[in-house]
Amino acid sequence: MSRAWLDPKKILRARLEIWPNFKGFFAPFPRYESKFIEEIVGEIRRSIRKLVHVGDKIVGIDENVKRVKLLIDAKSNEVSMIGIYEIGGIGKTTIAKVIYNYLSDQFNHHSFLENVRERSKDDCGLLQLQEKLLCDILMDKTMKLSNVDEGVQMIKSRRYLGKVLIVLDDVDCPKKLRFLADSPDWFGGGSIIILTTRNKRCLNVNKAYSSYEAKGLAKNKALELFSWNAFKQHHPTDNYVDLCNRVLHHAKGLPLALVVLGSSLFQRDEEYWESTLDRLKTIPLDDIQKVLQVSYNGLDDRCKKVFLDIVCFFKDWEEKTVTKILEGCRFHPKTELKELDDKCLISISDGFIRMHDSLQEMGWAIVHEKYPENHGKWSRLWEYKDLESVLTTNMGCS
Repeated sequence: MSRAWLDPKKILRARLEIWPNFKGFFAPFPRYESKFIEEIVGEIRRSIRKLVHVGDKIVGIDENVKRVKLLIDAKSNEVSMIGIYEIGGIGKTTIAKVIYNYLSDQFNHHSFLENVRERSKDDCGLLQLQEKLLCDILMDKTMKLSNVDEGVQMIKSRRYLGKVLIVLDDVDCPKKLRFLADSPDWFGGGSIIILTTRNKRCLNVNKAYSSYEAKGLAKNKALELFSWNAFKQHHPTDNYVDLCNRVLHHAKGLPLALVVLGSSLFQRDEEYWESTLDRLKTIPLDDIQKVLQVSYNGLDDRCKKVFLDIVCFFKDWEEKTVTKILEGCRFHPKTELKELDDKCLISISDGFIRMHDSLQEMGWAIVHEKYPENHGKWSRLWEYKDLESVLTTNMGCS
């Protein structure tokens, strides 16, 4: 399979090459020049699609992408609805992004809604997602809704637009689908709706979606991805081959674990690798959260504190704002954030601090693992209900 479709620059370059063939715009007299220019800009914006960022080293994704594409009949006038499910860190979002970038050129109306679970914890968040979806497919940034029921009716009423391409990333419960993309009847013929989820029940309840179980990486691809992070090349150095195979045994083909473990072992000597493997031996093979925690355990105390602060308070915050707050707490955030970024425990993208959900869940578990039922002894409180409980029952540590 050609990998050209993985490169957003090549896709965009191909798209721009058609512009010399476009005819000019006719402006009948009299007409305000500013209004006419605004219409031209709008037309150009509608014609150039917005690609989503996938990543730099994409390894072993071809087979998953091929299998999902087999579930999509792009030439049919039927509505295709596909759900990609599996545990966090398997690469569901990456698969969806690659397919979205590959297909979006065939659609005038498309939308990629990221982090649905995180952004729709209440009706207000769900309403904002509906507005984002409508703004994307209508190309109208002024779209405002009064309530989620109005949003449902507005989405359904836009069938006349024809086919649309929509990705709903990280849907956690069937209820969310009822307000965003519940039925093929909502969309015009030829539309493609893709969702990613850890909760297979979303697909069991809503029979409109075909389901695909994302697969982990085969051993050769797992070794390649791990090597890119541990050695910055596509294969391990000779004296580390056996050590690599032992690490792969614990990562179980999970891309997130391979990236995090590989990054934590980069430029480390064999003694450090052996120490890491000794720690991995004590972890059940099905406990991926504990596998990820091995990288956290390798941090110094200051980096651990900053990591947990990001987990509990600062995920998806602007880097500049977080830096100022941490400096006020006598940290050296440029150093600590760089260390966390180097170890792939966070990523800094477009000036914002990002973190995989599985890593955030690992951090939450670390905060309350010693006192799971005693919120007052947690080092951090981030949920309002927990904070209220501690303050009203005088549970806090003195």
